[in-house]
Amino acid sequence: MPINYPFLKQLRLKTIIYLGDLEIMNNYLDWIKNDTEIRFYNLLFESSQEPFNKPDDIQQATQSLTFALQLILNKENYPILIHSNKGKHRTGVLIGIMRKVLQGWCLSGIFEEYEKFAMGKSEYDLELIELWQPELYIDDANKPDFVRI
Repeated sequence: MPINYPFLKQLRLKTIIYLGDLEIMNNYLDWIKNDTEIRFYNLLFESSQEPFNKPDDIQQATQSLTFALQLILNKENYPILIHSNKGKHRTGVLIGIMRKVLQGWCLSGIFEEYEKFAMGKSEYDLELIELWQPELYIDDANKPDFVRI
């Protein structure tokens, strides 16, 4: 068992959201399935390091991001772990959109936070954060306290 699984178990996570385009390691999936009651969501999200030039890429990214935001909007899913391959660009895009849409942050603050954790800007990530406006269903009874909309 990898060294971090006991640590993750003690966090008592209810939900893990994985954003990526790589296959998940079998031992990770087996651990989630057999040793925890965590709900695991593997959401396909291609890298936005290059411009989205295929309609399927845009549609898949928006579906994955919208679904992830809907999970975040339901406090019954908490505590949540959100991660991607390296925890920088894809996770940064989701968190940036969350900051903009759910918390009302200004873009300069979002971009500063993104740059701090992503170790360098990706113009396409920042463009996606800036321009994308999801349509979300918000259940006021189940929304987390940090949501400002």
